[in-house]
Amino acid sequence: MADGSSGTWDADGGGNHTDADGSSGSYTADGSYSHTDADGNSHSVDADGNESYTGADGSSGTMSADGSSTHTDAEGNSSTTDADGGGTYTDADGSSGSYSADDGSYSPAAADGNSPSMDAEVDEIYTGSDGSSDNLTADASSIPIV
Repeated sequence: MADGSSGTWDADGGGNHTDADGSSGSYTADGSYSHTDADGNSHSVDADGNESYTGADGSSGTMSADGSSTHTDAEGNSSTTDADGGGTYTDADGSSGSYSADDGSYSPAAADGNSPSMDAEVDEIYTGSDGSSDNLTADASSIPIV
C-alpha cells in the first residue's frame, strides 16, 4: 500500500497486517485475532470470545466470554470479577477485599489491618488491628466485642 501498510492472507481466510504506524495484527478463520498498536498495547480474542490485553504501561487483564474478568494496573492493584458480578481486589498497598453480587455483602481489609465487613442485611462487623472489635446491626444497635 502507498502508506507503507502491508498485509497477507492465507487460503483459509486468516492473515496478518502491519501498518505504517507500527501497529500489527493477525487473525484466523475461526474468528480469533490479536492486535498490537503503535504504542505497544496489545489485545487478543480467541474463537470463543475470551479476551486478554496487555498495556504498554504494564497493566494487563482478561475478559472471559462468561463475563468474568481480571485486571492488574501498572501500580500493581489487581481485581477479579466472577461471572455473577462478585469479586475480589488486592491493592498495591496491601489492602484487599471481596464482595458478593448474590447478597450484597462486602468485606474489605485495610493495609493497616483494620477490617470492617457488611452483610446483606447491612449488619456491620469491625475488627481493628489493635485487637478491638465491634458489631453494628442494621437496627443501629451496637455490640462491642471484647
